Order: sequence, then C-alpha cells, then structure tokens
Amino acid sequence: MVMALLIPQILLLLLFSSQLDPSKASSVPSKLDGFAYNGSGPWKDSVLIEAFFDPVCPDSRDSWPPLKKVVEQFAPRVSLIVHPFPLPFHNNAYLACRALHIANKLNSSSTYDLLELFFKYQEKYYNGPTASASRIAIQKDMSKFGAFALGNSFLADFENGFQDSSTDAAARISYRQHKYPGQEINLLLTDLG
Repeated sequence: MVMALLIPQILLLLLFSSQLDPSKASSVPSKLDGFAYNGSGPWKDSVLIEAFFDPVCPDSRDSWPPLKKVVEQFAPRVSLIVHPFPLPFHNNAYLACRALHIANKLNSSSTYDLLELFFKYQEKYYNGPTASASRIAIQKDMSKFGAFALGNSFLADFENGFQDSSTDAAARISYRQHKYPGQEINLLLTDLG
C-alpha cells in the first residue's frame, strides 16, 4: 500500500529532475548490471550473493579472495554477481568499471581475469600515481591490461571499446544504480521475496 502511494511521487521526482522534459529522463535499465561469476546462469535453487566492487578500491580487493573462495567451495548452491561500483573518490574507478564492461562485451569469460588484474596492480591507478596522467593515457594503459586478460589480439578492440557509447552507458548505469545510500540493501532485499 505504501509503495503504491510512493510510485506517483517517485515518477514526479524523476520528471522534475529531468527539467520537465521526459525525453531527458534517465533510462531505466532493462536488467540490473553485473557480471555472473563462472558464467552461472539462473539461480533458481541457489543462494545469490551480490557484491558491489570498485576495481581500484583496496577494501574491494581485500574482500575478493575470501568471497571467491566461498563461492567456489559452495557452488552450485551459491552463485555470485559482482556489480561494478565506481566510488567517486577513486579518480580512475569509472574508467576501470568501464574497462570491465568492455572486457565483458568482447569476451565475457575474461571479465573476472581483468578484475583480478586490477586488484593485483591497482596501486598504479590510485589518485597519486595518475595525477599527472591524461585520461587518454590511462585508457590506453587500461586497454593493455584488457589485452593481457583477453589476449594481445584484442588490444585495438579494447581501445575502441572506450569510444563505444554502450560501454559508457553501462558504466554510467553502474554508478547511478548504486550511488544512493541504501540502494544496495534494497537490491538485496528484492531477491529475498
């Protein structure tokens, strides 16, 4: 009942936030973003864990090995989706999340290889070491990471992925879906019932 009363207010808020022009309103994604671990499919009979990771965040990096171990130990009863979650105080987080979307688009089996490369070498993308680097230079370096994860023959495709508006949109959706406090809890609760 309460939700039914809130829906018109939410729609009005969205309309006003887009300057009264519905064509400027943010598109609602057809599905939640995220990458299924080990290509796991429908999670009908398993516990679904949804993790929100920033590829250049030390806390995300440190939580990955135990999470991965649990999912691998209890598969197929436990499934995992990692949602890219670029934190605004990590200057290169958005580009790293975009790189994950590029890798997923080129070869979905390489997405977690790239995520693990980011975790292993994330210090090179911290704010300090990249302070004087241009965005283009960082994209080229991340493309080399991507080519390492996918195979060297993918370097040009990976670089072109940064020019692809669909990977930009996917990374923006990742950010918008998760930037509001409490959003993650709401996403998890919807899976319970």
